[in-house]
Amino acid sequence: MGNWIQPVYGTARRTEYDYAPLVLGVLCLFTLGLAVFIPRYYGLATESVGTPVADFTQVRELLDRFRRDAGRYPSTQEGLQVLVNPPSEVSNWRGPYTQEIPKDPWGHPYEYACPSPEQPNAFVLISYGADGKPGGEGDAADTFDHGS
Repeated sequence: MGNWIQPVYGTARRTEYDYAPLVLGVLCLFTLGLAVFIPRYYGLATESVGTPVADFTQVRELLDRFRRDAGRYPSTQEGLQVLVNPPSEVSNWRGPYTQEIPKDPWGHPYEYACPSPEQPNAFVLISYGADGKPGGEGDAADTFDHGS
């Protein structure tokens, strides 16, 4: 017949160790699934609300865009409303700068003041934390951003 080598079937023996990586992989996935889904199912997972620091950056950028157009930051009386609706005394308003007035991670409106009590040529943004009231600790702590 020629020089063909005939494969020999059924001579390789499978051992219980051949399946060990497969079994370990399935066990790892099962354990990971339990660790993720059981706390959510039973309500044990706590949702982490971000800090307002990242939001401050976004609001600061919106206020800076308003300042470039109007030549000044909004007054305390105008507030953050001027980011959505044009103030009557600003002729070169190029907004709206956002679709809605920004809120902190807990859904409370930011407190805005301009000029800032500490820096007369700047504004201050305040988030009163999870409870929405001045003072507090942890998630309820106040966070300040002094823009310039």
